Amino acid sequence: MVFGYHGVTDYKIGNVHRKGRDIMVLSAPTKIVFLISLVLAALALIASFGVAIPVVSGNALWVALIAYAVLAVGNLLKGV
Repeated sequence: MVFGYHGVTDYKIGNVHRKGRDIMVLSAPTKIVFLISLVLAALALIASFGVAIPVVSGNALWVALIAYAVLAVGNLLKGV
């Protein structure tokens, strides 16, 4: 696993060749990470409408934030 930030000084995006700038390299999350994030976000949304889901109902905001964090980590770390 490589963290998403690389100090590249010479890179190409599409047809544009840029020099001397650092870029943040993001990758698509794996299907399992995306599905975990999606399920957590769906549970938080359902719980926020009043459906009683153990553990999630009282913590819907935190579950939604965890879903977002899981997805962000999946984008920042290559191969996750």
